[in-house]
Amino acid sequence: MAVELPKAIAAHIEEILTVFRDLHKLGAKVVIGSDAGIAPDKPHDVLPHGVGDLARLGVPPVDALISVTSMAARLCRVEGRKGRIAAGADADLLAVNGDPSQDPAALLDVRAVFRAGARVR
Repeated sequence: MAVELPKAIAAHIEEILTVFRDLHKLGAKVVIGSDAGIAPDKPHDVLPHGVGDLARLGVPPVDALISVTSMAARLCRVEGRKGRIAAGADADLLAVNGDPSQDPAALLDVRAVFRAGARVR
């Protein structure tokens, strides 16, 4: 599903993404997040697109995944429960068709969602 950006953002998206790329190259911790679902022009399910955007800018896919998982959890101070697959973590998982550490587009082919270890239908 293509996401149509609000006009104010679309007019500057290349500059915005270039800043993210340059910050990453300089060693900054770039975290992908979303306020999706708060308005019609911010639909749910847009977060995975941010991983692909970073990868297209030259950020290694693994680093882009880290930015949306463990790094985001650490900065939100929930790293003990979120952003990792480990004993004691919340077991919120997304199963996809493919390897997003090699191809971020795999995040768009969701096969299953698990919340607290239980499959969500």
